[in-house]
Amino acid sequence: MASEIEARRLAQDVALAVQAALLAQSAPAEVFAAFCDSRLAGNWGQTFGSLGADTAFDKILQRALLHDNEDDKMISDFKTRLPC
Repeated sequence: MASEIEARRLAQDVALAVQAALLAQSAPAEVFAAFCDSRLAGNWGQTFGSLGADTAFDKILQRALLHDNEDDKMISDFKTRLPC
């Protein structure tokens, strides 16, 4: 029987594979490449911001910062319902 450590490693590997598959289907190539480099190929350092210089940071940030008016309305509506 597999140990708990092996089971945790398997769960981690399955989660990474599912994330990669979803990104391959729905994300721009630059986002997928950065994910694969950092999570699957191990091209990352021990600090934030240590991906390779060939990473398409501008395109990744542009995608993260795009807002849809409908999304903004949903967020605004949600915030008005918060009890705080």
